[in-house]
Amino acid sequence: MLQNIASDKGIIMGGTKDIKNIKVKILFGSLALVQVLITSSCRSVHMVPQKPVLYDVNVSVDVKSPPMQQPYYSYGSIQERRRMRMGQVQSLKNSRIIGEGKDGYLHILKSPEDEEYRDYVHKIVDGENRDRQILYNLEAKKNGKEISQVEKEYGQKWQSRAFKGELIEGEEGWQTKNEDLF
Repeated sequence: MLQNIASDKGIIMGGTKDIKNIKVKILFGSLALVQVLITSSCRSVHMVPQKPVLYDVNVSVDVKSPPMQQPYYSYGSIQERRRMRMGQVQSLKNSRIIGEGKDGYLHILKSPEDEEYRDYVHKIVDGENRDRQILYNLEAKKNGKEISQVEKEYGQKWQSRAFKGELIEGEEGWQTKNEDLF
């Protein structure tokens, strides 16, 4: 009876269960020993190059930006500003508030009573005359002429292009342009 109880618990010496347990323990023990030997016998390897590694890198960067505006003093920007105010200038000429002077500049001949409208007229005339002056300076430098000569030439040009009924400055003062004047 004691033998049956002992055999149920696996305590029998020399039995098959005991041999299997010993084989498993030896196997796991030997694997653990091999692992310890491998990890303890290996040294860490640090690979450091003798010279630093150099790379030749060629980088190209394309920066896209909005188109550049023309400089304030360029011929194209002057013409563009003059084109933008052309209708306003012509309306003031038709109202006989301004006229073309023989000096190549616009002149205010009748100042409006309304302060706001008067400021508007001055703004238009000042802007146009400023651009004309820049244009005359560019032309004078380009052609090697005196500024006064260029102003006179343009004065004649603007007066010849004036419409019938507009005010122009003649030799005898301000007059209305008729078809037979030029």
